[in-house]
Order: sequence, then structure tokens, then C-alpha cells
Amino acid sequence: MMNDIETLIFDFQQSVKEVVQLFYDKYKRKDLLNAWHQRVFPSVGCFGKVMKRYNFHGIGLCVELSDKVVEFDFGPDDRIDGYDAWRLFNFADSQEKHKGLWTYKQIDAELKRLEEEQKIIKLNEDCSNNYYWK
Repeated sequence: MMNDIETLIFDFQQSVKEVVQLFYDKYKRKDLLNAWHQRVFPSVGCFGKVMKRYNFHGIGLCVELSDKVVEFDFGPDDRIDGYDAWRLFNFADSQEKHKGLWTYKQIDAELKRLEEEQKIIKLNEDCSNNYYWK
């Protein structure tokens, strides 16, 4: 069981990297938001047994993998290391190892604590609600 916020964030960020790598392996593009806008791939789709479904939306991407759901917003300059309480909660709730360990309120409070401790920040140039490690 993993119930510390930093472990949850690390797990989430690793999963986002895995998703981006799957797209890179298939399309040879890491600038996914730009590639989607250029219609390199459809807004909604799937590929392989690993990625059951993906859906681009606004400035983000939601992916249903075989063992979890990963949803994230792209940050400035195609950053993929951002996170917020809602996305972390949905990520945790989608998989057995985290399921039931977190509520949205707990995650939100932990992120606010990390922000007060100046371990994480929000970027002025980010139009999402993402936090980033300082």
C-alpha cells in the first residue's frame, strides 16, 4: 500500500511518461498536443492491448490503460510533469494499489501543504491548474 502523496505523484508522473512514450513509439512525436491539432492522429482512439482508449480534450489527454486511467493537461512548452488534486484522485481511484487510500479532499490538502512548504509551485504561464515540483 502506498499512501504518501509524493509516492502518488511520482507514480502518476511515471504513468504520464509511459503514455507519451506509447504515442512516440507509434507516431514518432512527443509534442502530442501540437500533433493532435495538426491531425496527425484522431482525437479519440486506441492502440494495442495496453491502451484501451485515449481522448484528447482542450489542453489535455485522458488515457485508459489496461490497469489504470491517466488524465493530464499539457503545460507550457509541452510539459507533461504537472498534476492537480482532481487528476491525482482519479488516477489513484482507477487502480487497486491506490484505490480507497485517498479522497479528493486529502489529496488537495496534501498539495496545499507541499505548496506551503515550497516544494511545489504553480507556474504563471500555465493556463491549467497544474502543480510542478520546485
